[in-house]
Amino acid sequence: MSKTRQILNFFILGIVIWIASLLFPENIKFSGFPAIILTTLLVYFIETLLILGVFLGLAALKIRRLAVWIIILVFFALFGMTASFLIVAYLYDGFSVSGFWSAFLLALGCSIFTVSIKPNQ
Repeated sequence: MSKTRQILNFFILGIVIWIASLLFPENIKFSGFPAIILTTLLVYFIETLLILGVFLGLAALKIRRLAVWIIILVFFALFGMTASFLIVAYLYDGFSVSGFWSAFLLALGCSIFTVSIKPNQ
């Protein structure tokens, strides 16, 4: 993945989290603008670690079918981001999410916007 794409994904993640907190203030709460930036950094970092762990685990299992890899990576990407939101909400007082389904829908929205917006190359 290029650096441009990584930076774009980071900004998309932050913007989607911010918009979701405006649309659903009872489910997603921040203590201020710096909390949005720190939450985005933490979620991006934790999600990267979770996906890397899944990828290395699949490589260790020597699964050779591409379809199985894609299904497992998409599944863990979505639930990995959900887990990232819940972990950050637990560890950081400036961000709160009301439950699993709020975190799951936020992760789904972030995934859809990250995949659908492509940088010009």
